[in-house]
Amino acid sequence: MVKLTELIEESKQQHYHLLTIIADFDIHREKINEIVNFLRNKNWKEYNVEKEVLRIIEDIPENKLKTKINTEIKKWMKSINENSILLNSNILYNSELGTQGPFATFKYLFRDDKESILFLDAKLRGSDTAYYSTPDRPDYKEIKLDEVVFENIDEIEIA
Repeated sequence: MVKLTELIEESKQQHYHLLTIIADFDIHREKINEIVNFLRNKNWKEYNVEKEVLRIIEDIPENKLKTKINTEIKKWMKSINENSILLNSNILYNSELGTQGPFATFKYLFRDDKESILFLDAKLRGSDTAYYSTPDRPDYKEIKLDEVVFENIDEIEIA
């Protein structure tokens, strides 16, 4: 087990400040909520990514969605709290949006002062690869995590 606070400190030292917690959202909902409550008490703010993306795409014409969505997400990221928790981000796996999934969408946006914890709905394979969905589905993604601090939620101690 590794302490959440130690993971946060380690993530601060990296180029990308995107601590990625791998979880199965259906199975780990209770522990996700415990972590969010712990962080909230330390002045972190949570964001429902799906809700924000749905708000963002309301103002984008359908024929411009794939070319504008990433720019609009970047604008939204500039307006959020310095310590953010990104939840419910599976919408970014949808190929109709033109994004590369939650990890690729957010990784480059957390390089400066802002820090984020991304709850990534995925499973670990090997030492630094996560995957979402199954290979026969259009939303399947393999995600290399070697540039950020990441941990399986089962290995995290909330302290």
